[in-house]
Amino acid sequence: MLNRIIILGNSLSIPRPDDQVDYVNTYPYILVKSGYEVINRSRRINDIEIQSTEQNMLDDVDYLRPDYVVIHLGIVECAPRIFSKKNRAYLRILPSKIRNFIINFLSKYREIITKHRKINYVDIVSFEANFIQVINRIHSRNPSIKIVVININNTNMYNNKRSYGFNSNINNYNDVINKLPFKFPINLYVINTNLHKGGLLNDGIHINSVMHKYISDQILSIIRVK
Repeated sequence: MLNRIIILGNSLSIPRPDDQVDYVNTYPYILVKSGYEVINRSRRINDIEIQSTEQNMLDDVDYLRPDYVVIHLGIVECAPRIFSKKNRAYLRILPSKIRNFIINFLSKYREIITKHRKINYVDIVSFEANFIQVINRIHSRNPSIKIVVININNTNMYNNKRSYGFNSNINNYNDVINKLPFKFPINLYVINTNLHKGGLLNDGIHINSVMHKYISDQILSIIRVK
């Protein structure tokens, strides 16, 4: 019976064919080719707050009975925003013409807005609390599961200027991730993607095929250790 790996992530672990990252280039596929059963439960715009809900934990972890869980979250939570989650909900109910006008107009002033309005989808206190909740949930149901957390890759210079303090946010949220193994005396490991340079696509957010390979190599080196 194949060992089962569950991936809890966002769009970073999903194929992007338009950017030459086909399914066969992704780390979930590379793990499959390495002899593991992989169930990728990643969703676009997923964050640790969404992931920690009872139903998502039941559907994505408990019912699937994994041997390993890979958590690849953080960029959605820490990115500087011009709209909060509540703002976005209001925008969705507006006519598309009005909605697009508001978005396009405010986007022109993104640097100024993000400098003075510190908006994140998940604030850092909630980020840590929800991460701890998810890990406690996984460990309490099955203490033998190995948990691998992939940290947040620093963005490029363009994004860091356009979204004020982006890399500073990333560093602060990564501090939370880096401390997790010290908070839990369990099988929990962190992969530092910032040790591997040149792994981002042009958008400065999503990862290229080289980074996918790097991540798969790191995951395999962890889960193969008995």
